[in-house]
Amino acid sequence: MEFDSSHSSILIKKVDQDDVRRSIKYHPSVWGDYFLAYVSTEISATEEEELRRQKEMVRKVLAQTPDHSYHKLELIDAIQRLGIGYHFEEEIGKSLHYIHDTYLEYSSKDNDLRTVALRFRLLRQHGYPVSCDVLNKFIDGERNFKVSLIKNLEGMLELFEAAQFRIAEEEILEKALEFSSSNLESSLSNMNSSLLTQV
Repeated sequence: MEFDSSHSSILIKKVDQDDVRRSIKYHPSVWGDYFLAYVSTEISATEEEELRRQKEMVRKVLAQTPDHSYHKLELIDAIQRLGIGYHFEEEIGKSLHYIHDTYLEYSSKDNDLRTVALRFRLLRQHGYPVSCDVLNKFIDGERNFKVSLIKNLEGMLELFEAAQFRIAEEEILEKALEFSSSNLESSLSNMNSSLLTQV
């Protein structure tokens, strides 16, 4: 069998003609080459030491703050909101365990909506089976939340966040969600900037 070179050149020309594609001119990206650059995520020994020192300082503050205080609740919440809670799981876990064990005692003593709602939310958020009945002290005779709570915007925000952890048939948390969301919306124009960013 003999190979015909003229036949092969015809095939090559036909394939070459079929492969010709039109060039499209795209506009340059608005991002430029910004995202093409690689930034190393390695940290130096100095940065590593600073990170270790900062973590130890936070551990120390967590250990020194009394478990039953509002400051401990606020500290745990801030650490979690910053996304660094995984560094302090053991310390946070111990604190929340103590807070859960003394939940009814301190929740019945506290008359501050912000503290009670934050304690409730943190415990529910971490899977502790806590009762929403501690919010009954903020209910009036007509089974509605007290009107005097409207001025407490920080408490309203905590109540709103706590209501997100409701489970089926928790009427008080349904009312809490409705009450807090409507009052937070109506108070938007009166809020300071730090609270407004949280809402």
